[in-house]
Amino acid sequence: MANHNAQLKLPLTATPRREELLDFSPDQSTPHTYLVTRKELCLQATRLAPSQGCEIVLELGVELKSNTPRVKTCLLCTGGRDMPVLQDTCLIMLGLARVRNIDPEHMITRTSRMIDVAFDDFFDPTGIRKGGVLILIISCHGFRGSDNNVLLQFQTQDGTLVNSRVLQEKIMALPEYCTLEIVVDTCFAENVIPGLRRIAVDPPDTRVTQVPGFVTMHVPPSESYHNIELAPSSVSASTGLDTSFPIAGRLRQASEKEDQSQYKAQVVVWATSTGLGISYTEEHLPQKPGMYSILIGAIFQYLSTNGPNVSRKDVWENVVKVVAQHNAARRQRDLCKPPEVQANLIKENRIQTPILLASTDNSDHVLSGYISSQEERRAKLPKLN
Repeated sequence: MANHNAQLKLPLTATPRREELLDFSPDQSTPHTYLVTRKELCLQATRLAPSQGCEIVLELGVELKSNTPRVKTCLLCTGGRDMPVLQDTCLIMLGLARVRNIDPEHMITRTSRMIDVAFDDFFDPTGIRKGGVLILIISCHGFRGSDNNVLLQFQTQDGTLVNSRVLQEKIMALPEYCTLEIVVDTCFAENVIPGLRRIAVDPPDTRVTQVPGFVTMHVPPSESYHNIELAPSSVSASTGLDTSFPIAGRLRQASEKEDQSQYKAQVVVWATSTGLGISYTEEHLPQKPGMYSILIGAIFQYLSTNGPNVSRKDVWENVVKVVAQHNAARRQRDLCKPPEVQANLIKENRIQTPILLASTDNSDHVLSGYISSQEERRAKLPKLN
């Protein structure tokens, strides 16, 4: 019987453009080794990962400087055939390969629903050095439970279903001297990590926007996918405290009176949707077929192209542009459907509203920071060494 839980370890060797790939194919008792390019690495990972989901562990042999913080990364990406799991996983790995200071001991990817002890190891506070950075990427279907609890598709080694409460408990145990950056690519994403403040959000324009050169194409129903939209962020000195939903183009800070969980660690979350929102995958755009979840594509294609020295504001603005295109394309496709179908789609509110959240209410501080760099409590966020 094929072992669908086999691990695929991919350590970096030789030149920066070559990788040593250990092929743990299910039909082999021992692996063999050969060199491949990064593109071939992704193709190989796609070939080896069966539809049932296999476990992929990526280890990057990047030499760490003694004066740099450890970066621990955990990618949990699963779903069904209606979701671009392997495409997203390969793109994320390529994007993370551009991030400096990745710790080869702590870069783990899971594409199956059973995530075993990797989840516990990632959040283990005893394995986090002072100034450590943790990157958690969650991509799967999300289901709304009672009391704003969001249920995810992952299970731990003891059968525990991962949900908002489990994540909250894990994050609250993290020490104050680390930073946790999370990308949440699910429906109801805002509620996946409870107790955070809205840093930036832009209610999308409900008016129809024509995509230049757009041609209506047949694509799988967007309802079966999950994507992400981010809104424009213009940091304003006049930003005030407000618990209401932020107006378009502005940043708001949450009220100190809100019932917020007090995380000791610095937490930043890229949420694909509001607490009541649905997420989608990419539409087919002119000259660019849809391949990824929208937020995954916007963030990690940008990192792959521009490297790690980009601020969150840079990434946010790029996602705004990308999401606007897919919102418009989805709307154009919906307009080609029969009137009775259009009426139902309007009720579903198929415009996506992503949100940037944090454990601090200082929007300038968060947006000027760099993804995967340590958050400092009293100083501006440093660039990566």
